[in-house]
Amino acid sequence: HALPVMMFGASDAESDVARCLMAGADAYVPQPVRDGELLARIEALGRRAATQPVRPATAPAGVLDDGPDQLVCGEFRFAVAERQVWVKGMPVTLSPKEYALALLLFRNLGTLVTRRTMIDKVWRGADMEEQSRTIDSHLSRIRNKLALWPFNGVMLRTVYRLGSRLDVA
Repeated sequence: HALPVMMFGASDAESDVARCLMAGADAYVPQPVRDGELLARIEALGRRAATQPVRPATAPAGVLDDGPDQLVCGEFRFAVAERQVWVKGMPVTLSPKEYALALLLFRNLGTLVTRRTMIDKVWRGADMEEQSRTIDSHLSRIRNKLALWPFNGVMLRTVYRLGSRLDVA
């Protein structure tokens, strides 16, 4: 996975920073940590990670089969034209916004979907703050209604202040 890595260290010597970056870190923050800089670096890494689509390389066959009118991911099947979803063969009733958000997450499996993208795609760019509780409420409802838990093969994860990612469990 293209999960960003940030390292913290007691030294700000160029050789220490270079060694950490060459070892695979995407960012290095010397101690003592300055709160504003730390938050800015976390957000920058999140933005960079959001632009790099990641598909699980080891996903079992059939985990993500996307046809013209359906999307199948393990136990989950979306009939796109009919706006229907089934989990383990059982239909699940979702509101139009819940369905659109769930489909967005499944279409971007393994990729961070930013809160701004959710607003733009699901709420059609409505005048809504990125930290709106409306997004959190909808995510919570689809997590529960679709049982987005490891026992069903997927896990909905929240990336603080940035968005959410649906991963193969």
